[in-house]
Amino acid sequence: MKVSIITTLLLIFLAVPYAEAQQLVTLNRNKLKTEHTTKSKKKKSTNKQKKATGSKKRTSSRHTYSYRRHQTYSKPKEASYLRVNNQYGDDITYYPTYSGDYNIFHVYTDGRDYSVEMLPSWCHLTNKYSDSFTLYIDSNTSHEDRSDWFVVRSNNQKVTVHLKQSGKPMSISASYYSSYLTHGYKLNGVRYMKVNATLRVSGAPNSKLLAVATVQDENGTPIYAASGYSDYTFSDGTFFTMSEFTSTNDNNSVYNVTFYIPNNALRLYRKDNNLTCCLSLYCEKTAGFVSNARFVSNANCRIPFYAKYKKGKVTTTNR
Repeated sequence: MKVSIITTLLLIFLAVPYAEAQQLVTLNRNKLKTEHTTKSKKKKSTNKQKKATGSKKRTSSRHTYSYRRHQTYSKPKEASYLRVNNQYGDDITYYPTYSGDYNIFHVYTDGRDYSVEMLPSWCHLTNKYSDSFTLYIDSNTSHEDRSDWFVVRSNNQKVTVHLKQSGKPMSISASYYSSYLTHGYKLNGVRYMKVNATLRVSGAPNSKLLAVATVQDENGTPIYAASGYSDYTFSDGTFFTMSEFTSTNDNNSVYNVTFYIPNNALRLYRKDNNLTCCLSLYCEKTAGFVSNARFVSNANCRIPFYAKYKKGKVTTTNR
């Protein structure tokens, strides 16, 4: 630009007339303005292109980042199977001891995680690992059995575990204080032996108890029930009768029981028979006879009598 100005001045002062020189100066000024405007427009255009190019890169970068995040993000893996202690579904039943203890359950699943839900109040989750969990089950202080269930879940898979805990064992004892037979007792035209007994029971509060009477011959062999008396027959065919009662809250109470033995329910083959009526006690909660039953005297739980069999009929008397 400086060269153009010097050239102009030389033309003005040395060689060119004033009018022509003035014209040249004006032309040069216009040329300079045009060049400056062109350069400015090019610069602005270049800046715009740079900005546009930078914006596209940033936009492209953001899109790429978003796409990559979308590609790397994955939903929790859905479980295709779930087993607890290697069993599926609702077929799992566990029987904890009445005293309570720690119980480990093994979990098999391809899911990301699992949960233990709906635990009964007497079960407590103490440890949980990726492949197992531990429950502490409280002791059952009641004599009654109890049962409940809980759920193990992994996504859309679940397993229901059923719990059945037995009650606290009973320590039952029984004492027969008195017993006697009444012969020739008639009820609805049928002849019976009526047995009355008194016994004391402890260790079985609020329990269903069965006082049981059986009959033995002089050798201690049980007498079988006659045909047509299935209600008086054990599974092995021997004769029995019973008197049912429910014990009270009191842990040591006295009960009076009564049995009825149909004479013709005894299957006898001999004309004369020396027999014995034997008393015992059965508890439904323990599903067994009271093994530690003690008797005040042998006579109170074993009552001897005489039976005569003639023409299909049985008559009894005291011995």
